[in-house]
Amino acid sequence: MKQFIIALFSLLVTGTNIFAQVSSDSMKTLKTQKEILKIQDRLNENKIKVAKYENEIAKTSKNQENAAKDAQQSANANNDAASDLSNDAQNRKLAKKASRRARQAEKDASTARKNNGKMEKLNKNIEELKKKIAEDEQKLLLMGAMPTPAGTAMPQK
Repeated sequence: MKQFIIALFSLLVTGTNIFAQVSSDSMKTLKTQKEILKIQDRLNENKIKVAKYENEIAKTSKNQENAAKDAQQSANANNDAASDLSNDAQNRKLAKKASRRARQAEKDASTARKNNGKMEKLNKNIEELKKKIAEDEQKLLLMGAMPTPAGTAMPQK
């Protein structure tokens, strides 16, 4: 009878340890899957942002070209007005015209500079996001999840 109780007790203790080990392994697996999902979500968000920025680049590029063209035309008009004014320095009409053209050239040059800055910022953001995407894809590979072309990862077994 004593042996039966001891055997039952040892079986009970051993079974509890095995259950605890299985539960611990399950928890690790679930935590890993949760981390993979978090990385996948971040990866997809970053890919969407890159696509959005690339669409903005097309618009900004066109605006940048137009602004540069306008700035050059305004600078040429300012140069012509200044040249006309130098021929007749006392003419008020020409002085006002030259002043207006100078202000317009300044505004157009400012707009062109702003568009250049916006384009540089977009390119910088895209580069940073592409680096983050590469890092996340690498993490997924190391965690045992293989990224698919659509950006979702499938656990490897």
